[in-house]
Amino acid sequence: MKVKDIMTKDVIYAEVPGTSASALELILKHNVSGLPVVKKGTKQLVGVVTREDFNRKPEEGQLALLMTRNVVTISPDADIKEAIEIFLREEFKRLPVVEDG
Repeated sequence: MKVKDIMTKDVIYAEVPGTSASALELILKHNVSGLPVVKKGTKQLVGVVTREDFNRKPEEGQLALLMTRNVVTISPDADIKEAIEIFLREEFKRLPVVEDG
């Protein structure tokens, strides 16, 4: 089985440049614990923002300064076993799926 067989297809995401408030609004509106953050215009993944980030830095207004960068990702064509290994090893709650790295 491949990652693409079980991944979420319609992903809610935040964009940079953007505000932390706009990302938090999306998190609350969609009742999710975190969001991928993409570069506006290119949709290239640049980070992830979570509810924990807002608890850690509630005063940060810029999403780019709040989010976690250098995110571990996986290909949609990767075997599901590889994804499981990453989840277990890294203790992740989410694993962004991206094509072409």
